[in-house]
Formats: sequence, C-alpha cells, structure tokens
Amino acid sequence: MIPSHEVWHLLTWLSGRPRAWWMSRGLDRGEPEAVAVLWPEGAKALETLVARRSAGVPLAHLLGEWSFYGRRFFVNRHTLIPRADSEPMVEAVLSEFPPPRRPRQPLRVLDLGTGTGCLLLSVLADCPTEVAGIGVDQSRAALAVARANGVGLGIGQERLQWLWGSWLEDAVWHRLSGLAPFDVVLCNPPYLAGDDPHLAQGDLLSEPRAALAGLIDSADGLHDVRVVLQRLPSILAPGAAVFLEHGWTQREAVLEIAAQAGFQDRQGGSDLEGRPRWVRLAGVECRVAGS
Repeated sequence: MIPSHEVWHLLTWLSGRPRAWWMSRGLDRGEPEAVAVLWPEGAKALETLVARRSAGVPLAHLLGEWSFYGRRFFVNRHTLIPRADSEPMVEAVLSEFPPPRRPRQPLRVLDLGTGTGCLLLSVLADCPTEVAGIGVDQSRAALAVARANGVGLGIGQERLQWLWGSWLEDAVWHRLSGLAPFDVVLCNPPYLAGDDPHLAQGDLLSEPRAALAGLIDSADGLHDVRVVLQRLPSILAPGAAVFLEHGWTQREAVLEIAAQAGFQDRQGGSDLEGRPRWVRLAGVECRVAGS
C-alpha cells in the first residue's frame, strides 16, 4: 500500500475536490473501499491509480503534471520529474536580474538539458519581458513537453526558443555560438555514475537514464559536467553567470572542474535540506567573437 498522503493526492486530483470536502463527509482515509461509499463511480479509477503507484509508477507520471516553484508543469517518462530541491537555485538565478527596465540589449538565458523546461520557464515567468531564453535538450520528446509547458504558461515565442541536440556534439555548440552571447546559463546535467545504486531505486527507475547518468558512463558521474564547463566560455557574455546542479557529495569535484575551465568566481548553494546542490560560476574569460 502507498502512503496515505499519496492516496489523498490521487483522490483530490481525480475527483477535483479538496481533501476538506471529503473529510467533511466523514472520510478519514482515502482508501478506494472507503471512497466507494461516497463516490462509487470513481472508486474503481482510484483503485487502479493506487495499484499502479504501488507497482512503482511515479506519482507525477500518474498525474501527468507536477508542481515546481508555484506552477504546474506537464511531465512524462521522457523528462525528469521537477524537484523542489532545485527551487533555491531558481531563487538565486532571479537575483541576477535587475528590476523591470529596458536594457540596451535583451538579456539572454540558456538552459542546457531543459527537460520539462521548469528551470528556464520559472525564470522567464518571473523576469522582465526583456529577458529571453533558449532551452536545449537531446530528446525531441522532452522538448515537446517543454514546448507545451511554455505554451501553458503563456510565454510567447518572441521570448522563447527550443533547440534539439546534445552538448556532446560540436554541431550544437556551433549553433549556440550563432545565438550567443548568453548572460545566464542554467544546467541540470547528468551526474550519476553508471553503477550508482540510486538508478535502480524509486522514481529514478522510471525516469530517462540519459538524463540521470548521461550517454557516456564515468566513474564519478561528471563527464557531462566537464564537457559543459569546458565549452561554455565560448558562448558567454562578459559578466555572465552559470548555475549548475550537482550531487550533494560532488561539490568539491565540480568546483575543481570549474577552476580548470577558468571560472575565477566559484560559489556553492544548497537545496531545501541544506545539502550542497548547485554552484554559481562566473569570472571566466569569455571567448565570444566580438565580446
């Protein structure tokens, strides 16, 4: 049996009625057999959802959506599930932008490995309209989800662009160089080693392995981090900041990789539990033509 709070989550989503409505009618627990008394036509559907969740299907996949930074995002098996532990990084990114004004040139945000688009879209939704963004992903299916989320949030095409491709390919960096320079870069790269036991546990079993461990296995899981940080200076604007997520035991290794890539300003940030979860990198010599 799944935890009671998950049963309630499924019931309120399925019925469209809040938990208080059910409890006011005497439902202390949300089990399907108890729901059948009050809602016989919906009990079977709830029972099916509970059974699928018990079999390991992520709650977010059953709902087809998940909450992140106060907004709902479509999600499916082609994307990572948005997690609240990424929200403090979004807060930090938003502090990079000045109050609404009209700069001489639009500020540009790049999201590498965009998935659902939750990082990029959360930033754009709370930023001045002069800020525009590009989301990149190697999965066309993931980009379809991100595009749907952009439409759902009402962020217009004049501020948003999606690019298909892998940062392991020179062609992607060539295309990005034509769109550069970027003022802020977001990245939640794969950072699990191929033999990490977490890959066989919980929701991770149902999430895309390439987004978790990458296409190329490495002993420390940081192959993609190395690639991204080495290539980024070629597309950054002067004064640009990079925000990159990592595993909670990887802080020192990521900072060392960043130092080798030339980032002089290296700061760490934490997730909601206070664990090391992301870094802010700046102070690199940019190599964009004309900058």
